[in-house]
Amino acid sequence: MSESDSPGLNTMQSSVLDVLAKPAGWEPLPDEVLERVRSGFLEGLKALEPLLREDDPVYVSKHKISSVLSCEKQFVNSQGSFQWTTANSKGQVAHKAIELLINWRGSFTPMDLAESAIDRLSDASAGPGSIGEFLAAMSPAEFAELKAQVVDFVTKFIECFPPIKREWQPVVESATSFNYLGRALVLSGKTDLMLGQPGSKVIIDFKTGNISPVHRDDLRFYSLIELLRSNRPPRLVASYSLSAARPDPEPVNESTLRVASMRAIDGITRILELTRRERKADVTPGVQCRWCHLAQDCEVGQAWLNRSDDDFDA
Repeated sequence: MSESDSPGLNTMQSSVLDVLAKPAGWEPLPDEVLERVRSGFLEGLKALEPLLREDDPVYVSKHKISSVLSCEKQFVNSQGSFQWTTANSKGQVAHKAIELLINWRGSFTPMDLAESAIDRLSDASAGPGSIGEFLAAMSPAEFAELKAQVVDFVTKFIECFPPIKREWQPVVESATSFNYLGRALVLSGKTDLMLGQPGSKVIIDFKTGNISPVHRDDLRFYSLIELLRSNRPPRLVASYSLSAARPDPEPVNESTLRVASMRAIDGITRILELTRRERKADVTPGVQCRWCHLAQDCEVGQAWLNRSDDDFDA
């Protein structure tokens, strides 16, 4: 990826290419830096070994870490309650459509990609609670609604993002994981788009709405997993808001990896303590109260939701 690849692109596409291009003189992080971060993280996990059991593995994702750090009570009560809807399936279907776009032969329209993505993910025999089962059982109105949302996502992607070249080695929806003590603890992630070669990869997450600070935390978690599994973290991570046509890039360095390591250890510690019932969950109010199904009966959450302007600092 370089600025020489930009002729014929619109302003939005050129700005993305400028952000993703490898800076002149860029050098990967020294091995001793990577080893310091890696060994520090593993030392943190070692202290948690009494709570780890290979016959009862604990799976950790960016969503679980964000959830448990936001509010432990909400995290505990949300386990096992997930259900697919048109709204929350949009992202996975849209990412499948982008995967098809990158690898499609011949001409296409965003509607072609949206319909093909839904068809490929629909599977009535996929099992209870799966996205395949949900998509296969959608009503005509739900199908039309989902297709319209995915068409909008794909259209914005084509307008905003430069055409992805084969030599960039693009990988869509790439699943990565790191196992500890066999499979007693599994850290996993799935990147929306990964470009480049090991040691200088760029990881991109696409957002249909606005970008928030937690999105950087999510991408740092992906960087940590890449470091743990291959000892080669990405060069750059970025969230990209399709609605705002704006990237939020962050170079990967020792500081971002250390922050990711400390945050992951904090989140994993809480998840293990709560999963193993070592203590009761704490309640932490915040923006998550707005969509928490426990908020109606939560005094702390209600106090936060009903706070007045006088509760804010001037």
